[in-house]
Amino acid sequence: MMKAGGTWNKIKHVKRAGENWAGVDCFRNMIRSKVGYESVALVIILSAIVGTNNLEVGKQIHGAALGVKGFS
Repeated sequence: MMKAGGTWNKIKHVKRAGENWAGVDCFRNMIRSKVGYESVALVIILSAIVGTNNLEVGKQIHGAALGVKGFS
């Protein structure tokens, strides 16, 4: 699994700009590409998901979070 590096910063900046769906899409691409992430990054993406008002996407990310140590 690759390290996330600057990609999480991209999601954070996209979220700050109000582009919540762009942040969600970036996160999905990272998961597909097997880029690693830390629990703090989930806080950022969950915050972006709140801005989309989409419960199903929130459930998907929650499922991903269950695989992260400290979230189960």
